[in-house]
Amino acid sequence: MTKNILIILLSGLTIFACAQNKNAEQLLEEVNNNIQSYDALSIDFSYSIEFPDDGSRENGQGKLDVSGDKYRLKIIGQHVYSNGKTMWTYITDAEEVQINSVTEDNGMITPTNLLTFYKKKYKARSLKEEIMNDTPVYVVELKPEEDKNISKVNLYIDKDQKLIRKLTLHDQNGGTTTYTLDEYEMNPPLTEKDFIFNTEQHPDVEIIDMR
Repeated sequence: MTKNILIILLSGLTIFACAQNKNAEQLLEEVNNNIQSYDALSIDFSYSIEFPDDGSRENGQGKLDVSGDKYRLKIIGQHVYSNGKTMWTYITDAEEVQINSVTEDNGMITPTNLLTFYKKKYKARSLKEEIMNDTPVYVVELKPEEDKNISKVNLYIDKDQKLIRKLTLHDQNGGTTTYTLDEYEMNPPLTEKDFIFNTEQHPDVEIIDMR
């Protein structure tokens, strides 16, 4: 009798977990469709990196412009431009720009897939609701399908607008990186030139071509 009750309980938990996963996957599909409906996005964000070795923390702010496979990322000390084929990393203090060819992301989280990375090699594990800065959000826990540096990711999704408001990345060493997406601008007036480093504006920059 006790064994039968245990089997029923375990079966119920399995069904509940499957339903949670399905609902989480449906939500992520809605978010993806929403993001893909825009030709371009501009996002002001803040970030926090916690280092497990000494408990220190690094905080900063940045701006990300994305259009298809092109992006422009500006954070403290670096401006990164990519037109989908070539990437320029401008190190502001050193007055140098490194040029690289764009390679496959292989499931890594990059500026171009920051809002859609979960479509590749990640699996939704759970779904719950919370309040974040007076805004109702869904919290989806993601697990990588293959071994990698990331152990899990928590996505905080605006319940009404279906936009990602925060990502928390947990690495295998116990470190945590949090991105808070503070403000979105939909379809900003971006052009192809915005995703290419302009050497004419930086005549004294040292160019290091690593292609």
